[in-house]
This record gives sequence, C-alpha cells and structure tokens, in this order.
Amino acid sequence: MAVEWRETLKILLSQFEARAGRSTGLNHLFVEVADNERSKMSGPNWFTPYSSDIKITNGKPQYKKWDASTSSGLPWISPGFRAVAADETFDAGSSHRVIRDRRGVGRAVAIPMKLRQGYFCGQPSEEVSAFESLADAAATALASSKSLHEHFFASDLTDIFRKPRGGVRYIFGEVSDAPNQFIAHGWDAGVLQYENGVLIDLPLAESKPDASHWMLLLHRLGWRQVNGSALRAVRNAWNENIEVTLDSLQTQDCSTYPEEWAKQFASISRDTYYSVLGTNEAPLDVNLASVFAIQLLLSDLTSEIPSTSPKTTATVDYSNEEWNKVEIPQMRTLKREEVEEVFRPQIGILVATEVERESVLKRMRPPKSKRAILQVFEGSNTYFLGRLGTTNIVLCMTAMGSSGRDASTLVTAEIIRSWKLPA
Repeated sequence: MAVEWRETLKILLSQFEARAGRSTGLNHLFVEVADNERSKMSGPNWFTPYSSDIKITNGKPQYKKWDASTSSGLPWISPGFRAVAADETFDAGSSHRVIRDRRGVGRAVAIPMKLRQGYFCGQPSEEVSAFESLADAAATALASSKSLHEHFFASDLTDIFRKPRGGVRYIFGEVSDAPNQFIAHGWDAGVLQYENGVLIDLPLAESKPDASHWMLLLHRLGWRQVNGSALRAVRNAWNENIEVTLDSLQTQDCSTYPEEWAKQFASISRDTYYSVLGTNEAPLDVNLASVFAIQLLLSDLTSEIPSTSPKTTATVDYSNEEWNKVEIPQMRTLKREEVEEVFRPQIGILVATEVERESVLKRMRPPKSKRAILQVFEGSNTYFLGRLGTTNIVLCMTAMGSSGRDASTLVTAEIIRSWKLPA
C-alpha cells in the first residue's frame, strides 16, 4: 500500500529541520517573464546571477546571499486560450491572436506562455543537490495523492502537482459533432470553425512534478501571507532600476501621481516579476521555508482564511514616549571575517519583531574603539554587534519577524554556533 502523503511529509519535516539547522543560508529567487520579455530572465538589475567576484577560502567558494551557484527551470505557464469578452475590440496588431467562427465573430483569444527561471543563491551547488533530493521526495508524495482537492490549499496543490498533460481542448460557443481524436498538428494547435463556435486542440509538454514544483509551492504559499506562519515571499515588478510590489502595481491607480512618476509607474510590466522567499534584505533559507510549508500543509486550516496581506490591527501612538525618541546609533556593515578580528560577543539576544529589535538597538553602544554598531549579513540572518553596558552582545531577529517554536529554536542554535557563545 502506498504511504499517505502526510506521513511522507512528516518524515521529510525532520530532515528539512536538520538541514535548516546546519545551513548558513540557501536562498531562492525566481523570475516569471512574459513571452515577449525574455531579456528579463536574468532577473532585476541588482541581481547578478553569476558573479565573477566569488571569494575562495580554503579552496571553498564563499557566496554572498544573492550570489547564484545554480539555476534551474520552474514549471512554465503554458499558452492557452480564453473567451472573447463582451464589447472587446482588437486592433491590427492583436487581431492575429483572435480565433473567429465561420461568421467572423471572435470566439477565442490566444494567451501567450510565460517562462520561469529559478536561482539558488548563497551556498554551493552541493547544498542545492542535497536540498533538491528532499524537495523531489515531497513533490512525488503530493503528486501521488488523490485527495489534494479536499485540502485547504487545493487551488495551489491541484494546479502544481497534477498529472502532466499532453494537450488541452477548448470549446467556445456552439460546437456540434466534436471529433473524438485530438486534431493538433505536431506542436501547432488544431482549430475547427463552426457556424457559431470554435474548437481548439492545443498540444502541451508538461513534466511530472519534481523539486522545481516544490519550489513553486513554497513561493505560492509565501504569497498568501498566512497568519501565524513565518513562510513569506515577496513579488516585485521592475523596469530598469525602478521596483514596486506586484500587488501594488495591479491595484493602485497611478493617474493621480505626479506626471513623471506616473510615466515610470506605467512603464513597468504587469506580466513580469521576480519572487524571493523572505525579503531581499532578509531572505528565508529554502530548508526553513520547507519546514514552514510542511507545517502549513499538515495543519488544520479549515476554519481559517489565508490573507494576501497582514491583518489590520489597532495602532497605538508611541511617538511621544521618551524611549521612542531615542535615536538608533550609527551602523557600519562589515564582512564576518572583519568583525571576528575586532569583536567577540559574550551574550546573544534574539528578538521576534522589529519593535523589539529597535528597542534593543537604541540601548546599544558601539564596540570599544569603534564609532558605530557593526552589522553583519550571514545566511538568512542579520546580526548587530555592540555593547549593552559593559557587555559585548550580538543581536539577531528571525528572518521574517515573529515566528513559531521551531524557527526560534533553529535561530537560537545558529546564533550560538555562529558566534561561539557559551550555551
């Protein structure tokens, strides 16, 4: 008897947790581009997939958090067709995308394909291979299930982990005596025109679910911003050096903006974006993201509603409080090896929110003989080093703010191991 997918994910959960505890940050960025914007497949301007400036220490490459070591495809969005909307018109440049019936009435409009490319960053390819073996097992377990349509996240799961299709048949309008056989010609769509309708057979080439499908699920669950989960992902659209969140691009009316800004805003494509697990500044390790994803998949969420944005909560004005008026000291970003030469923390402080982090920072002072608090980016974490009173400390916030028990345990272990703190 086949093992139920939940049991498989429970086994994989402990393995992802173990890898997350050892990882120093295996990050992921993927790009989705419209078919006519393939030049953007390498990502936003700040992202250089394969930097030539990789430092080698003891024969091993030292990757920064967005230095890519491996790229891999993600499931593309196949081309398709949709019905012509009421009162929809087409100019000469787009009329070739319209399929008409025998009377010349537009029935279907071609939808171009979209391409996706993923980039693993921050760690060498050996770490990617080890992660992908677990991700592949998770994808295989989900693909073998016959009950995903009953899950709370059924829309994501059934779309990503379905059986590969070799083609799709579309029928628009009135079609009689549809042929039993698939009428596509090689990779060209087959079209039959009727008096008041059209039939279209579109060939497809889809692959069976694997590690790339698991990566797509991590991002899609992250976009949902489920309350109580630390799994987060951010989608940004861009044009040259201008970036906005995809959600704001799709919902905001830029007609009220200053003319120059409105032009720049309007120039950003709504069909192309990149997505990162966590945020650009604080990426979320793919192993840890997998832990959060499995926790979501195994949870009973039947009574909860996943939101696409954080809940609106009552705000409290702290602006007049004396403690809030204290300014955060000046900071200086250094590499890890530079800090180790001049500073050794004695105590580690772990916080879960930005308010807590700022409260500690406002009370910190620079290390002896330094003029600024030291900031170090390492893996999924950002460390702040300085003094509280006469004690050298290292301050860290979990990658996505408030997090669950497992994430706190993992980050605690990381900060103790990384800075050799007395446990």
